[in-house]
Amino acid sequence: MGEPTGKTDPAGGADRTRVAEAFCRHRFGETFRHMADTVTWRLIGERTIEGKADVVATCDESSRALADLVTTFDRFRVIEAGETVVVESQAEYRAGDGEVSRVASCDIFDFSGASLQAITSFTAELPADPHAPETETDVS
Repeated sequence: MGEPTGKTDPAGGADRTRVAEAFCRHRFGETFRHMADTVTWRLIGERTIEGKADVVATCDESSRALADLVTTFDRFRVIEAGETVVVESQAEYRAGDGEVSRVASCDIFDFSGASLQAITSFTAELPADPHAPETETDVS
């Protein structure tokens, strides 16, 4: 018998990629069973959430906030390197009243085997019009 086709990794490589993708596509419930009890979620420039219970509560809060929005991903790229998965995405969020917001994000997922240990999230608000020029911020 031959080896199964596709990527196989006894430490959970394919699962790591699926977990990271589900999280970034706001399908948080699919990721909870993969989180370590001591998982941390660093929202760069905002706060750090520590422990599975608090991360789950934050995900549930986000799900409620996103429930009435239509989300369209304009870009979604997943890169796996060992026990780290990086997801770069750009999404448009459209409310029922027509209000639009666009966000670019980069999320880094650190695993130990198949167990999610840490998430680091970088986000940037983009102009609502995708054809509008992006402006640079002077950080001096």
